[in-house]
Amino acid sequence: MKNTEQERVLVAGREYFIDLWALCGFEPFLCEKPEDLYEAMRAGFDEDVALVLIEEQWYEGLPELLKRRIDVSAKPSWIVFPSLKPFRE
Repeated sequence: MKNTEQERVLVAGREYFIDLWALCGFEPFLCEKPEDLYEAMRAGFDEDVALVLIEEQWYEGLPELLKRRIDVSAKPSWIVFPSLKPFRE
C-alpha cells in the first residue's frame, strides 16, 4: 500500500528569511526570536514535517539545549543555511 501523505518542509526564522524561501514553495514558520522556536517544538511539529530550514545567525541565537536537540534530531532533519548579508561594492 502506498503512503499518500506528503511530508512537509518548513522554513523557520525571521520574516525576511522565511519569505524568501516561501517563494520556492517551502512552508513558512515565523519565529522572529530564536527562543520562540522552543514553544513550537514543545507543542510538537506534526509528524509529516520531514525537514526544517533555518538561518545560521538565527540558529546561533538558540539556547544551547535547543541547539543540541536540533543537532541530534532524526525527524525532522534540520538544515542551517548561511545568513543573508547585504551586498556592498
